[in-house]
Amino acid sequence: MAKQKIIFDCDMGIDDSMALGTILGSDCFDLLGVVGTYGNVYTEQGTKNAASLLELTGHSEVPVYNGLDHALTKDDFTVLDVSATIHGKNGFGNVALPETENKISKNGVEFLIQSIKKYGSDLTIVTSGPLTNLAEVLRQDSSLVEKMGPVFSMGGALTVPGNVGGAEANISQDPQAAKEVFAKVKDITMVGLDVTQRVILRRGDVAKWREVNPDLGNKWADAVDSYMDFGDKSCPWVKGTYVHDPSAVICAVHPEWFTTLPLYLNVVTEGAEAGRTVAYTEKLQMTDPNVKVCIAVEGIKVRDFLQNAMCEVLK
Repeated sequence: MAKQKIIFDCDMGIDDSMALGTILGSDCFDLLGVVGTYGNVYTEQGTKNAASLLELTGHSEVPVYNGLDHALTKDDFTVLDVSATIHGKNGFGNVALPETENKISKNGVEFLIQSIKKYGSDLTIVTSGPLTNLAEVLRQDSSLVEKMGPVFSMGGALTVPGNVGGAEANISQDPQAAKEVFAKVKDITMVGLDVTQRVILRRGDVAKWREVNPDLGNKWADAVDSYMDFGDKSCPWVKGTYVHDPSAVICAVHPEWFTTLPLYLNVVTEGAEAGRTVAYTEKLQMTDPNVKVCIAVEGIKVRDFLQNAMCEVLK
């Protein structure tokens, strides 16, 4: 079976790093490039982390690009204190990653545009951060929606509460961008908290990474353990960590493991509920909605796919 061509657009924090490991450790994907954005970290820090992990796993050939560094409606961005607490100031649990010689290109939006033009519907885009880069792509060339392949976006919450007030963290960073992307893209799947909180990675799973690779495996496990430390305090009933960003990657290759609800999806852009993802009430009777919202998942299968891929990439 031909590998799925994929671009990974991420705000490279700890769970984003696991999503990258899932892509690299699976034989399902042909990773064309990584595009950075802001959120868990500043864009430049995230792309440095991505470039380092690509080099450490023997994938220096994969190009890395800086995308936009703030929301469409804002002039700048500051990492939230809670993000620095969860992901560490360096986005990798304060576990040091070596400096990389990989060069990071500047124009991630242009890379996305040219890739969509080149590969069309054969290209899958997975996002695990704010949707700012993709919204800017469509602002620059709205005709690309006719050429685009599927988009799988980790973000949003339909049937469960958000994790930043009433909203989910990625969507809350740029509600306007999410609103535009959900309205325009013809084939997009929202892989939100409704399903990512049903997939649990345990400390015992992460401990196996140390056995597979005492060097990089220890670093990666230390980062994820620090992520779990925060979870032990904020949601002790989980006894592990939710699998957020890797779930979007796995949904791209195993959509049959996810139950979806087709909707025309709106995003609240102002007020106390900014970032909340809701259905357009006035469009509930309309046919052929463009957004597939994940509402249930075979969590053990997703967890096992992640674990197998991570062990493979660490070999």
